[in-house]
Amino acid sequence: MPIHLLPKSFSPKTLLGQTILILVLVVIGTQIASQWVFQRYVIDEFGSQLVRIGSNNLLSMYQALRLMSPAERKIYADDIAKRSIYKLTPASEATLPPSASKELSPRLALIEERLKKEISPEAAIYIEKDLNPQKTWIYLPLEGGAWWIQGQRFQFDRNFPYTAAILILSSVLLAVFLAWGLVKRVNQPLAAVQKQILNLAAGQTPIPIQPSNGLKEVNDLALAVNKMAGHLKQAETDRTLLLAGISHDLRTPLSRLRLGVEMMGVDHPAELQQLALDIEEMDRIISQFLDFARAPEPVHLETHDLSELAHQVAEGARVQHRPVICTIQNDLRIRMNPIQVRRIINNLLENAWRYGGTPIELQIYRDGDQVVLAVLDRGPGIPEDQIARLMQPFTRLDPSRNGSTGAGLGLAIVNRLAQSHHAKFALSEREGGGLVAKVSFIALG
Repeated sequence: MPIHLLPKSFSPKTLLGQTILILVLVVIGTQIASQWVFQRYVIDEFGSQLVRIGSNNLLSMYQALRLMSPAERKIYADDIAKRSIYKLTPASEATLPPSASKELSPRLALIEERLKKEISPEAAIYIEKDLNPQKTWIYLPLEGGAWWIQGQRFQFDRNFPYTAAILILSSVLLAVFLAWGLVKRVNQPLAAVQKQILNLAAGQTPIPIQPSNGLKEVNDLALAVNKMAGHLKQAETDRTLLLAGISHDLRTPLSRLRLGVEMMGVDHPAELQQLALDIEEMDRIISQFLDFARAPEPVHLETHDLSELAHQVAEGARVQHRPVICTIQNDLRIRMNPIQVRRIINNLLENAWRYGGTPIELQIYRDGDQVVLAVLDRGPGIPEDQIARLMQPFTRLDPSRNGSTGAGLGLAIVNRLAQSHHAKFALSEREGGGLVAKVSFIALG
């Protein structure tokens, strides 16, 4: 679900990015809230208690010193030094260090304020900040001579900001790690589902997705896509069988019709010639139906020279007075079924003769680890946004664009035959105008 709390330009576009962002915001928010509660109701309250305890201790020592004689004060000071962190020294025997500062923390300021109120306005607290731990100097005015109380300052919350920052950062890193692991478990099966759907869109027969041990919803989606692919495959198989059956049944009456035309008189030669052309067109369409029905059949591939086969097809075209310019490299061997590859070349040449413009070129060459079969023409070409659609069966361009006729199976047959040879079929615009139809086979040697 997209995040609407942030600007759309800032919101991540991926599931992983959005999940991490949500978890990071939640972690930061909860950590800040918990730290505020801890500071407000624990640290501040504990600090207040320390102020009261510290003030009471200092007042107790002041009262004890005030009620003692000078000799007793000396004994009391030695005893305090042995039992506590405080050191009591007469002001005449100790000098305040130059580094001592009056920049007190809020808690020390509260203690000083209470000492001034209950002892004397001259009472004061100083602190040596350059020491670790810091040292406090507390001045207590007394009759018979003032005293210094020296002690170490221990801040129980001095590292709290750093500790809180480290805790928040660690929580954020943990949230990112957990989000990455969680989304990875979701993305991996989703990637398989996406690949399955893209293969279906490309007219391929994908391998069924195996349910993983992940989320039930993703597994249900994978099973639904598998079921859809199975139904589409069955529908395609049924349609192919129907086409093959109809085409086979039409061949016999079409042959009788052709024979009848040939046996008719010559009283209407123009009409008979047009009728004969229509019969040839019908026969060609039926042949395409049969080729399309046979295309998915598995074939045995053997090693052959594509160059030699291309020369044979080009020579057959010349015999039929259908010129084609050949640029063929020699000795380009691939694994193929010669009958089907011949059908690929003939279909591409037929498509160029019918819809393209002269000159028609047939090129066979090696490109890295591939052997490329290309047919080029100078016709109107195919709009780029229509190329993928025209590779699907029974699709054609708008007849008003190029006067095309037929069943729309020529390129679909080439695409299927190329797939059966583990080759890649592609159409592209030709520089200077026209179309390039290219089939790339895996080269041998």
